[in-house]
Amino acid sequence: MIMQILLLMLTGLMSLLSSVSFRAEKLFEFLQKRLIWGGTIRFILQQFQPLIFSSLINIRSQSLVDLKPSTIATRFNFYLSVLIFTGTLLSVVIFYGIIFRGKGGEQRFSTLIDGLKSNTSGFAAYWTVWTLVKWSFMCFILILLTDYPAQQLQTLTLLSAFSTILQIRLQPMESRIENMMCTFNELMATIYLYTLIGLATADDDIALRENLGLTLISILLLALSANILKVLIMIICEIMKKIRRQCQQNGRVTILRQHSRKYASTVPHTQEEAKSEGNVK
Repeated sequence: MIMQILLLMLTGLMSLLSSVSFRAEKLFEFLQKRLIWGGTIRFILQQFQPLIFSSLINIRSQSLVDLKPSTIATRFNFYLSVLIFTGTLLSVVIFYGIIFRGKGGEQRFSTLIDGLKSNTSGFAAYWTVWTLVKWSFMCFILILLTDYPAQQLQTLTLLSAFSTILQIRLQPMESRIENMMCTFNELMATIYLYTLIGLATADDDIALRENLGLTLISILLLALSANILKVLIMIICEIMKKIRRQCQQNGRVTILRQHSRKYASTVPHTQEEAKSEGNVK
């Protein structure tokens, strides 16, 4: 996060110096293509959850009545949280507008459709936007309904089930493995919530609560292990592809060398045969 902010500040500084320095102009053009939109969008997508959760928690913990007599630091914290919360919600609307206008295929906005099918249309094209909307709903449910745990679990379960059905129905990702893993993660989230509901209704049954707690831990470990295994398998597959390509290139080079040697060995013979035929004539 700090690195992203520093790079944005550097881009702004190079923009100011571009009129007086050729190097600053070149650096600004380089940073503008790779950072202004692509880097900012990537940063928002990566930090969306912690930003919206932390800002809404700070806003909810403050009271407008107690804000005036509070310290400057407290007021600054509140107003900054409001700014961050508003900015994260506005980013969802902006991303939706970019895709709606058909600009998602441009290089500077390609992060919004990265990993999605190239021929994606309809609702599937907005899968990244839907993910941000889902995270926003989760934030509202978890923070604003803290006094209503039953409604929390019910709403989260409905949201997770709806997202799972969408994932299975649309299959928006380019890779089949990614579609399978997204569906697996959604199913694990739904099972986790159902188990959490059972834990909340277990009351004083200590044995049942312990078993359900172990089940929750097992679900988390299973999901984590499956995702780590997927990453390792994809890394190994990429390494094998590179090795196979290198072997094919080496094989082609060897074949070309053999052909060149055969051609070089036949050229003198043809020249000698031509000379001998000339002498006979």
